Amino acid sequence: PNSKVLIGGPFTAIQQLTGGHLPRHGLARLNVNGSLDGSFADPQVTGGSGLYDSVMALALLPNGNIVIGGGFDSVGGQSRKGLAILNPDGSVLDKSLDLQLDGMVTSLALQADGKILVSGDFTTIGGHAYKGIARLNPSGSLDTSFVDPNADGAVYAITLQPDGKLLAGGGFTVIGGQPRSRVARLSLAEAATQSLEVVDKTVTWRRGGTAPELSSPPTLSLYLDTYLLAYGSMSRINGTWQYTLSQPIRTGHLLDLTVFGHTAGGAHNASHGEAELLHRIWRNDTLFANGFE
Repeated sequence: PNSKVLIGGPFTAIQQLTGGHLPRHGLARLNVNGSLDGSFADPQVTGGSGLYDSVMALALLPNGNIVIGGGFDSVGGQSRKGLAILNPDGSVLDKSLDLQLDGMVTSLALQADGKILVSGDFTTIGGHAYKGIARLNPSGSLDTSFVDPNADGAVYAITLQPDGKLLAGGGFTVIGGQPRSRVARLSLAEAATQSLEVVDKTVTWRRGGTAPELSSPPTLSLYLDTYLLAYGSMSRINGTWQYTLSQPIRTGHLLDLTVFGHTAGGAHNASHGEAELLHRIWRNDTLFANGFE
């Protein structure tokens, strides 16, 4: 949200614009102009072998923390096999757990309720059998209520659809007990929820459950016929997205209110999707303006 850029990969140093290199193992943050952000700590992602000791997927959590996945063994000098959660400054979140994956993580998908879906070529996580896909609680602990899809091969890519269903791609031929060659869609037990409401001058977009978390602030547009009355980015407030209009919506008008945002997923979280909601507003409060008996 501050326009800085997080990058992950098999690098060990980043060149400074003024010359020379600074050590950055697996993860770094760049300023808006592309220069290295020196305030972001070297996370020291190490272990594994070759490309797989690097960060292969990363996602920014709504609270500013960063979840990373790969084939590494340690982060910041602490044991973290395959998964880790970092503070906004790049240091390891001490409250996060070492889930001891037996393989690598290549994709992450964030739910609007704060839970984190992970996929890769692992078969166990946190001492439990989960083949290819697992889910974490917002704290980073394993969500054991999530049913193991039991894929018979690696799941390299996942992404949540707006309705809360999960798309998966990889090297599997069976998943969820059904034959599916490389691509499948899974139904999650929880529903994807969302609502859009206008109270006075405040527009609120609530998202929850298995709805995909937005990867950037959404935009709002308000039309009267073909006339654009309001447009701009919404702000994250108390777990919702909000926008303040310059004045309350006037009565006696039919208006179209649209909110639009981006979602992230896919292999290495390199793909983007869309979430959109249209709300038609009819404000005809003049009908009982003088009350009734």
